[in-house]
Amino acid sequence: MIIEGSVKLSQEELKITRTQAIPTPWGEPSAPFEFTEVEDKEIIVLPRHGRVCRKPPHLINYRANMWAIAQLAPKAVVALCSVGGIVEEDKPGSIAVPDQIIDYTWGRETSYNKGDSETITFIDFTEPFSEQLREKLLDAADDLLIPVIDGGTYAVRQGPRLETAAEIKKLAQDGAH
Repeated sequence: MIIEGSVKLSQEELKITRTQAIPTPWGEPSAPFEFTEVEDKEIIVLPRHGRVCRKPPHLINYRANMWAIAQLAPKAVVALCSVGGIVEEDKPGSIAVPDQIIDYTWGRETSYNKGDSETITFIDFTEPFSEQLREKLLDAADDLLIPVIDGGTYAVRQGPRLETAAEIKKLAQDGAH
């Protein structure tokens, strides 16, 4: 499964075979899921910002998206995003497969836990990305001779406003790439 960001996959190349809306207890996902085939393998695509990219990051219903994705039970989920690089090696056009994340967002629902359970379930987020999936992505890029940056810290900001020069300097001090 692929979660698209603000940059869309080529609709001409995808050849969508069908779409599926999945209602959830958390409201509507960002858009109907799109199904396509690549080399005889079904790929499911979710346009995170909606098909025509109208939903800003702070208004995306992430809980509905994740719940609907779980109903489809994909083998793996890869989220694409187009972001700015902070460190010198992350030049425009670079592709990175991060291994860490810093979440600077606020005011968004971040959990299904509403505090109505008898106990709290804490989720270990020490390694936020699947190392097995990261290795598969890096190996595939290597096989295709696509240069990628292995590792780095992805800083998630509130959006849709871009950062000031001072904020970018602070992100760099925090270790963001």
